[in-house]
Amino acid sequence: VASCTVEQFENVAEAVEKGYAANRVYNLWDESFNNDLLADFASIYSGIINDADGYQLLFASDIDFGNSQFASGVCENKFVPLDFSSVSDGVAIDGLDHTIRNFCYVSDNGNASFFKELNYSSISNLNFDGAYVKGAGSGASVGVLADEMNFGGIFDVSVTNAIVISTENAGGLVGEALGVAKFSGNKVQALLEGDKVGGLAGYHAKSTMNQFAPVIENNQVDIFAKTVLDDGKELCVG
Repeated sequence: VASCTVEQFENVAEAVEKGYAANRVYNLWDESFNNDLLADFASIYSGIINDADGYQLLFASDIDFGNSQFASGVCENKFVPLDFSSVSDGVAIDGLDHTIRNFCYVSDNGNASFFKELNYSSISNLNFDGAYVKGAGSGASVGVLADEMNFGGIFDVSVTNAIVISTENAGGLVGEALGVAKFSGNKVQALLEGDKVGGLAGYHAKSTMNQFAPVIENNQVDIFAKTVLDDGKELCVG
């Protein structure tokens, strides 16, 4: 497995002292951070290609993005979702029971989430507290963890005090789930707003094949959901 670690520090010196390269320390979770992380994955992967079995991303500390202006829908810190959609062998994301706090991301023209589309991947042992995620546009899928998940699983993940808003699909964990999706041992407490809403997934593509049915077990969901009906009226469910 090609493995990389993400960790938050007070300053560059602290990160270097712990063994990180100075050119791999960032002030923002932006395009530069994402591109370098994917480049590091590719470099490690190519070096062990005969034994590699996908990517593994580990969170070695809590991550705090600072304050966010929820009321106005504006995020104080720039953020670009990490995109593993091109990784054909999938990625195993393990939070090691750490918490990501005050994650805020607003997209005016598409999907919104912490991770972009995940294919044949898993997320486990990761907590989110105080997330605000908003996406708009035709077919927009919005979730705290991922906008879309295709043949993957989410295990022992906790989302609390979250706000998820979409013009289409709004999910506490993922906006849209495709193919086989397994949700086990997760806890979600969130306010959801969208055309289609769900505590785990805003929308799960239907299939007449039993092998493509979702697997849902031992999850706890506490949501307040608001959706707009065909006649324009709002339906709110606690």
